[in-house]
Amino acid sequence: MQPLTFTLGVNIVTQHALAIAVFFALGIYNLLIYRGWHNHLIRLAKEHDLPRRRKLATYRTPIVILLLMIPFLSVINWVHDNKAIELWFTAVFLLVALAPSFIYSFRQRPLMKALGYVRPY
Repeated sequence: MQPLTFTLGVNIVTQHALAIAVFFALGIYNLLIYRGWHNHLIRLAKEHDLPRRRKLATYRTPIVILLLMIPFLSVINWVHDNKAIELWFTAVFLLVALAPSFIYSFRQRPLMKALGYVRPY
């Protein structure tokens, strides 16, 4: 009976290590998408006037949202199906994985506002 417990323990550790790797990959992917989107918006600002670039950005925003949400939902679905991973573990590593993307986006907000993408209220 003892080797079964050891194998089960290794399996749980392996599942958690795999989950950390998946969350790390999701964080890198999200950061790359955010950086690419902001660079694209800057290129639009160089090439088009304000109404045209807002229209182009509006048309392309749903594509970016899909590029962000499909992997996110896939990871959440995989973690939910994996019963060995606890909810607190998922929440903590999801926040750690997505924090760089949100920080990058928050830091780019003044530039996006100056380029006219963020409407003042």
